[in-house]
Amino acid sequence: MVGVCAVALVIGYFSIKSEESASLSEIDNARLVEFDERLLSCNDVETAAPSLAHDTCLSAAKDGKVMAIKRIIWAYSRQSDYQDLGKVFEWLRALPYKDSATQLLMFSLVHLNTDSDTLRKDSEIGITSLVAKNYAPANVVLASIYALNENITAPTSNTIWMLNRANKKDPRIIDASTLALIHANGFVGEVNIAAATSLLKDAAESDFPMTTNNIAWFLATLDNNPFTQSEYALSLAQRVVEDPAHGQNPIYVDTLAATFAANNMFDKAVETQKRALKLVATSEFTQTAMAQVQQEYKQRLTLYLQKEALIEEVLSVDKITFFRNIRNRVLDYVLRDFFIPIESPAFFVNDLAENAKNQQIQVQ
Repeated sequence: MVGVCAVALVIGYFSIKSEESASLSEIDNARLVEFDERLLSCNDVETAAPSLAHDTCLSAAKDGKVMAIKRIIWAYSRQSDYQDLGKVFEWLRALPYKDSATQLLMFSLVHLNTDSDTLRKDSEIGITSLVAKNYAPANVVLASIYALNENITAPTSNTIWMLNRANKKDPRIIDASTLALIHANGFVGEVNIAAATSLLKDAAESDFPMTTNNIAWFLATLDNNPFTQSEYALSLAQRVVEDPAHGQNPIYVDTLAATFAANNMFDKAVETQKRALKLVATSEFTQTAMAQVQQEYKQRLTLYLQKEALIEEVLSVDKITFFRNIRNRVLDYVLRDFFIPIESPAFFVNDLAENAKNQQIQVQ
């Protein structure tokens, strides 16, 4: 989610609160009792671009259907010609239950888009209250505000402490490689390569195979690696692929190829990348995703055939851009919970079938 020109986010701002009168379970139960067929059209809504599916989903949202409201929020948040963060805010307000995710999005939209110091201060206090509850995304958002010197109120917590706290609560929110770059660039204190290296190695050992693979990828594709010898990334990738449960995963095999290239073992890199390509062809990727992955893997294969290593990560980064990107990624991650596939409840499908059967009997 990116900032835009100031939008009308002020109206109803002070109604941002957790409404205990309407619990999630109550909302879900109500949704199940009266399932609306229009909700199924929301599954075809990717952006706010005009379409029959969008219009149908929007009509359900206007009638208060929670799942439709969430999909409309997602649609208006997507980067496209129809992105409208003002409407994102309006529809967030329309949700009958404002959980931590909803509150964080509303507070963040206000903080990012208002010129009023009073509203920015109030939104900052709201984000701080979510940090007090140890809501991981809020820790990262507030830490980013502090790092960018965008805060109105005095800092209540140490920036790196909040980032580490978020990482421990949920590494998906901010991973070890991001924390390592913060230490390596001295964004919150002195440059500390030792601390960054320790973070990376601890993470690689703490979550096998996913984080182990991710750390191997980060180190192998970094333009300048001051943390470890190149053999370390290779050893991590080999450990993942040599595990019988994970050796047929094309993503992990792709990482292994990159680590071979980082060690100037280009024949091995080519051989391994070809294996990754074969595995993609028999994977469970959708057709669209498979085509995209195959294209990327073929590009890497070409690179290795030219005896060139893959560079996708950069050590030295601009602080402002870096923390803005972190914040945007976290808010986008929170928004993923609004992109939920909608299925008909079993009893609803059965009722439709029964109605169809009864109509057939009446015709006969």
